[in-house]
Amino acid sequence: MLKYSPSDIRMWSRLGSCGAFGIAAMELAENDENTVILTPDLCFYSGLSRFKDEYPNNFYNLGIAEQNIIGVAAGMAKEGLNPFVTTYASFVSRCLDQIKVNMGYMKLPVKLIGLTAGLAVGILGATHIAIEDIALIRSIPNITILSPCDCMETIKCILASQKLNSPCYIRLTGSFNNPIVHKEDYDFEIGKAQILQEGEDIAVIATGTMVNAALKAVQTIKDILKINGGGKNSM
Repeated sequence: MLKYSPSDIRMWSRLGSCGAFGIAAMELAENDENTVILTPDLCFYSGLSRFKDEYPNNFYNLGIAEQNIIGVAAGMAKEGLNPFVTTYASFVSRCLDQIKVNMGYMKLPVKLIGLTAGLAVGILGATHIAIEDIALIRSIPNITILSPCDCMETIKCILASQKLNSPCYIRLTGSFNNPIVHKEDYDFEIGKAQILQEGEDIAVIATGTMVNAALKAVQTIKDILKINGGGKNSM
């Protein structure tokens, strides 16, 4: 029996990646009472309104203070809590020094959620566009980076990261009506790529919402070259 049904997958897609995080947050609290979520005044935009109401003792709004929130989360981790921090992915650069010291150097198990990465909230201007966050975090050792391709994988990444005793950055891309890549439930494992199409000729690698774009590009190439059962693109 599948853990997640096709109707679940469709609903999460409509909610978008932030809404999916809010769904996962409820399960985080049910799984571990020591899990806490911190946000710099982004409760609603993190999909955490329900979490705040049902688990008020596990929710902390620290106001617009991204640098401070990483330090607070690090202190909580030192005291045995399992902290998740949400902020816009575009604001990751504001607290990069704290991420480097508390997450990378000290290896504290803080899970940082980068909301609306890429161009998802470009309507708010260049200040909210995040195209460099992966490069910034990749430059810091000891931090696992997860970049889910759709909303079901978002939930799987969040829940899997809860079990990590190490720092993690989870990059959420896309907005409402997020394209569905995985139409059925599947086994997710951190560090293991998902092969969506088997083949021999071409390897296309993508993360985040660009996985859906990559699948469309592969199909376009097949249509143009009229590849029907011959060479196959693998992803």
